[in-house]
Amino acid sequence: FGAMGRHNFGDLLMGEIFDQNLRNICDISHYDVFFADVLPRDMREYGVRSVRGITEFMDSSIRTHVVHVGGQTGHISLQHAIRYIDPDPEHPILKTNSWKKFSANPEKTLGYIVSKAF
Repeated sequence: FGAMGRHNFGDLLMGEIFDQNLRNICDISHYDVFFADVLPRDMREYGVRSVRGITEFMDSSIRTHVVHVGGQTGHISLQHAIRYIDPDPEHPILKTNSWKKFSANPEKTLGYIVSKAF
């Protein structure tokens, strides 16, 4: 999970490099690996895989391990992160219950921080 939905060279490569390094040192063949950002985005036109929205994993009954990977993500507000990916304030995912739950916490000011209970 990180800023992988941006069309910035470093942000695009960060997840791919982490994935390859992890596969080189760990046997994760029994795990599905997904890239996620605050909103989903098809990044194949930039030569990398599609990115899922982090809220897609919230109501899953399958245990999910979230690894934060990214460059400048520690200080980015949720609204700023959304505008990086899609400036459309009517994006369909913003109307889902999962998104409302993700963004409802009044203390949630940082876009790339998820709760341990997630």
